[in-house]
Amino acid sequence: MPTAVLVHGTWHGGWCWNRVRDLLAAQGWTVFTPTLTGLADRSHLATRDVDLETHVQDVAGVLDYEDLTDVVLLGHSGGGMIVNGVADRMPQRIGHLIYLDALVPSDGQTVFDVIGGDDVPALIRALAAEKGDGWLIPAEVFSAQDFGVTNPADAAWLESRFTPHPLRVFETPAKVTGRVAEVPRTTYVNCEGFPLDFGPRIAAQFTASGTADTQHWPTGHNVFVTEPKRVVELITSEA
Repeated sequence: MPTAVLVHGTWHGGWCWNRVRDLLAAQGWTVFTPTLTGLADRSHLATRDVDLETHVQDVAGVLDYEDLTDVVLLGHSGGGMIVNGVADRMPQRIGHLIYLDALVPSDGQTVFDVIGGDDVPALIRALAAEKGDGWLIPAEVFSAQDFGVTNPADAAWLESRFTPHPLRVFETPAKVTGRVAEVPRTTYVNCEGFPLDFGPRIAAQFTASGTADTQHWPTGHNVFVTEPKRVVELITSEA
């Protein structure tokens, strides 16, 4: 039975994959949508010590304890940092690694490094200091509309579920040894409607290196809400 593990991004939780999960399940897939420590239904576990390593262990533990192999591992947005770390540790368990408009670090890079520039990191740190006791990023940096979700009901659904995100996750250097290259298949999708420019930059890097199939979609960042069938087609596609 084919298996997918879907990893959400900043401020989200496993709940955000409901539409994609249900469509995949209807096609006979087994789907895991773990919520990362400190977010959504696990927000009660948020502490100053939650960092990128915590989240990598969250997802690695699913693959390990569920004894998953040949899995499609997908990370959205900030979730790209996490699936990259997981794939680097256990490439033998992954058949297809998908970065969905996601951050992809080199060894030693933080989320802030991959985003680039000074404006967004400065804004995030300022909001954390002002409204997050210095260690939580409030869920107001971006709106649902910034993520490309314009339907009022969908936007309200999203924004009612966003939760603050541990700042330390953004400040932790990634640990990447190069084993991620052992994954048989990698795809990077740039959603062209997102205001930040990391997607086009990372897609161009993958195209230049030839280490991933790159795709450019004329969609918003949260395409799993607005066009779940497109995401399902990506996950179920054959090489």
